[in-house]
Amino acid sequence: MIKKAVDYIGNPENSGKLRRFFYITLIVIVLLDIGEHLFHTEHPVDLPQGEHASANLSHKGHAADEEFIGEEIWGFWSVYGFIGCIIMIIVCKGVGHAWLMKKENYYD
Repeated sequence: MIKKAVDYIGNPENSGKLRRFFYITLIVIVLLDIGEHLFHTEHPVDLPQGEHASANLSHKGHAADEEFIGEEIWGFWSVYGFIGCIIMIIVCKGVGHAWLMKKENYYD
């Protein structure tokens, strides 16, 4: 199963199909993000009988009077995740080259 997937991905004839698939997936994700941003409505939190909002917590899990500016910027979390992935790749490659990778004649 894995061999078939690797052979399919590694085949240069399939690169156009894969590129189209990933671009379509990216467009769908961006459209869903736009739709969620445009059509999302806040619903008040229903507290059980006898409980009060004295805990001062909103339904998002942080204090009700605190606001994070990233919540208001469209696409903030997408850009944040992308930059986080880039940083993880750079750090992991650095660790790999500095610590894990051996010289070419290491086993000779």
